[in-house]
Order: sequence, then C-alpha cells, then structure tokens
Amino acid sequence: MYDLIIRNGTIVDGSGAPAFSGDVAVQGGKIAETGEVSGQAKRVIDAKGQVVAPGIVDIHTHYDHQVLWDPLLTSSLWHGVTTLVMGNCGFTIAPCKPEHRDYLMRMLARVEGMSLRAMQEGPPWEWVSMADYMRRVEQRLSVNVACQVGHSAVRYYVMGEEAIQRQATPEEVAEMKAVVLESLREGAVGFTTSLSRAHVDWEGNPVPSRFCDADELQELCGAVGEFGFGAIEIAPRGGLDLTDEDQEEILALATRTRRFITWNELSESPRSPKGRWKEMLEFMERAHAQGARIYGVCSCRPTTQDFDLKDNNLGLTADPAWLEVLPKPDAEKRRMMTDPAYRAQMRSTIGERWGEGPAPRWDTAIVSGPKRPEHQELKGLTLRQLGERQGKHPLDAMIDLSLAEDLRTEFTFLGTRNNDPDAIAEIIRSPYSILGVSDAGAHTNMIAGAEYSTQVLSQWVREKKVLSLEQAIHKMTWMPAKLMGFTDRGLLKPGMAADVIVFDPDTVGPMEKEKVSDLPGGEERIAIRAKGIAHTIVNGEPLTERGEHTGSYPGRLIRSTDYARAG
Repeated sequence: MYDLIIRNGTIVDGSGAPAFSGDVAVQGGKIAETGEVSGQAKRVIDAKGQVVAPGIVDIHTHYDHQVLWDPLLTSSLWHGVTTLVMGNCGFTIAPCKPEHRDYLMRMLARVEGMSLRAMQEGPPWEWVSMADYMRRVEQRLSVNVACQVGHSAVRYYVMGEEAIQRQATPEEVAEMKAVVLESLREGAVGFTTSLSRAHVDWEGNPVPSRFCDADELQELCGAVGEFGFGAIEIAPRGGLDLTDEDQEEILALATRTRRFITWNELSESPRSPKGRWKEMLEFMERAHAQGARIYGVCSCRPTTQDFDLKDNNLGLTADPAWLEVLPKPDAEKRRMMTDPAYRAQMRSTIGERWGEGPAPRWDTAIVSGPKRPEHQELKGLTLRQLGERQGKHPLDAMIDLSLAEDLRTEFTFLGTRNNDPDAIAEIIRSPYSILGVSDAGAHTNMIAGAEYSTQVLSQWVREKKVLSLEQAIHKMTWMPAKLMGFTDRGLLKPGMAADVIVFDPDTVGPMEKEKVSDLPGGEERIAIRAKGIAHTIVNGEPLTERGEHTGSYPGRLIRSTDYARAG
C-alpha cells in the first residue's frame, strides 16, 4: 500500500516533456510510480482539473536569519517552494565569532534590509562554524533548505575589522580558503560573493568582499572546484549587468573551477545602455560555447523600489552623494541635511543626476507613504509635482517632507527595471536565464519576493503565453535543481524526492501584498500569499492544503555531502 496517491491530474514532470494525464504514487518520501497507478494508498488526493508538478526550487534567498524564528519560511511555502538555497551575495551569518556578531547584524541590516531589532531580539546567535549553524537550522524546517558560505562572513571571520580596510595577505587568503573548504565539507552547497558597488555596511563602508583582489577571489572560488561539488554565486560590480571586467573575471572562474556560476541580476533597465541585456545573453552564449556554465538569475516582473531616508535606502547608496549621508546616525543625518551649504551640494550632485536620462527620477519617484495626517494629500505625487506644489527644488521638497516625519516618509521608484515586456519575455525564454531573484528573507519592509513562481505561472504562462506550462515548470524545478547538483529533486520520476505541488492553472497567482507584524520585536514585514495552490507536499508529507499549514515540518537540510564525498 502506498503512502499517498495523487489521482487524475495533469502531470508536468519537470523535465520539459509534454504534460500527460495520470497519477503519482508516493512511498517512503519518494516518487514510487507515475502514469496509470493501480493499488491502494493510505491517502488519496483527487487532482482532476489540476496540474501536478515538482515543487519549486528557489536558489536565491536570504532566509539565513528568518529560518531561526520562522521555520515555515513564509512567504515561500505559500507559493509552492519546496527547496530553497540561502546565503547569497556573500552575506551569511556563519562562520561568525562571538565578537563579530554585531558587525554582521548591522551589515545585513544595511545591505539586505533585514530588521536590526529582529536580529538583536530574535534567537541568540550561538554558533561559530558553519557546522554549528547548520545544526541549528535543521532542528525544524517546513521545506528543504541548503546553506552556502559567504565571502564577507569568511573574510571578517579571518581578518576582523581589517577585512574592511585592506587587501588580504597570502597567509590570510590561505586561511580563508581553508575556512571555505571546511564549510563545504560540513555541508555548505556553494560559495557566494559580492563585488557590487551598491553593497555597503552599516557605516557606509564597502562590504568585506569588495576589498578582495583577483587572486583572493580566484583562490576562494577555486575551493569549490577543488571540493568537486557546489555552486558559485556572484553579485557583479555592474549590478544589473556585467561590466567587461566582470565578464572576464567570471569566465576565468568558470573555466578554472568547472563549477556552475550564477550572477544576479539579469534585467532590462532604462538606466542601462539600450539593449545591454541582449549583450548579457550573448556573453553567456559565448561562455557556454567554451564550456563555461554561467547563468543569469532574472527577475520576472517589473520592479518598484520603496525607500525612505531613515534606514530603508540600499538602492540610494550606490550614489556616492547619498552614501555620504544616509549611513550616518539619524541625528547626524538631520544635521547634514539641514545645513544650507550641504543641501546646495546635494542639489548640484543628486539634483542634476536625478533629472537626467530617459526616465528622470523626479518623474518616476512618488510619495507613497506620508505619515502625518496633514500630508496625506501628497500621496501619489511625483517628486517633481511635490516640488512644484511647494515652490521648491524636488530634492528640497523630498528632504523637507522626510525631516518633518522623522525620516520615515515612504517613497517609491516606479519601474526601476523590467518595464519592457518584450525584453522580459526574451530574457525568461533564454536557456541561460534562471527564473527567480526572489531575495526572500531580505528587504522585508519592501518586498516578499517569493511570489515570483506563481507570478510566472499566472502572467507569463496563462496570460501572455510567453512560456508553455512545461517550459516554466522545468525552468523553476529540474533546471535549477540539476545545476545546483540536487540530482534527487525537481522531477516527478520514480526514486526522486516526493516534493510535489498541485495547482489550478486557471487561477494560480500571487495575492496582494500585506503587512504583518511578526518579526522578533514586533516590527512589520511584507508578506504575500498565493491563490490556486491546492496542495504542497515535501518529502512525501503534506505541508499546505489550500494555503493553510497542515502542522507538519517535513523539510530537511540539504548538505553537499548528500551528493559528494567530503575530502
């Protein structure tokens, strides 16, 4: 007798092959049989009129801290995610010495928009090594989780404060490489780093990984090649595209290590040279022709960006003029922004830049969340309109409003990238793109991110028909699983892990975002539920039914040593 049979569904098995009608039998946490299944089961799910597919595999999340207090990993479990990978962009919370905890917390608060108060008041950081951290993570999980080891964490672990002051000595590089290798042997599934100019710490300094030279980067990524299993992820200097230097460096890394490399994020941006995204696809095509497995993780939706002048402003700090003031303590920030001479300097730098280009920021940024009752009439105005109404330069109008509201006024950039649907369509169809950039667990007061999977199924499959259902499921399941080396997941084939979703193709999609106050310390974050997903099954056990948690925690920690011999 089987544990579970899902009957009468349309099976999309993750391989990209045509869908077929049939049943899926589950036994002992594995797929036992597909097709026309005879026999009995302890439980039967009738999937008539619904799609039965592998669970979503999300390889770009930042749940490293949230997993400690939210083992359900919301919002991901609502959107059919059954396996996720944490620790991207070089930002992990292990390894970490006790005296370095405050720095890593504050760095994550700045660079990934995680609540500092939630980290300070949440579960205590009682680990040092990656092995210690993974033992804590695996205590209770709703979905399968894999950890990566981050460059900034490793560099600070070895060098302390000097990690954000200078290049490393050969001896320090050797010690860092040893830490990376140890972390891989302990179960980490990859190494991640950031060279992005936008990534700064709490004080506005470049994050530790940005102080590396080419030799350090080659050696640490080389550790993954020597281990023989694992992925490499890079946030490049160019942010939304690869500079010539990025391309040369990533190609050299892929050639040396022979490992799968992703970069984040592949997008169309009105601020990049026209057609730049096509050049990125062409670069990856050339790389693959040389045997280099380089992929861009792409966003599947137009992007808006919320910000304020208090602490939710990572996107602004890529501009040196904003970087000079925004990381400062609030009192110093107010002093600088009320100084007439400094304000004039800001108008001559930020003021001019934000008025340039095909989409001037004064016309694409709006007042989205005024706080005081007398300011509610300003909601929805562009910053240019705000300035005109008040007879001020738009910069002065924005800063004065923010100062009047304790720097908490919410603003929103509309359409910062992926405004061209034809460009997005070509990007997501590319064999060199991985659907995602959920960033789930990061920027929690701006986005949820995990909804990308149901957004692909609703918009790009059902509405726009850019991808077939089989193509979309393949690009969100077996493709990322296989590239990561998770060869037992992502397919509905006998012997594979029974990670399964059952959904209505006519109604599946993300719901409206909502604010919930469930962070440690009671602070708010953004959450987004899904509609149309009837069942999510992880390792053969029902996890959600019609969006509600069943009470089970069937997830497990995925370790590199599940797939490769540690050595």
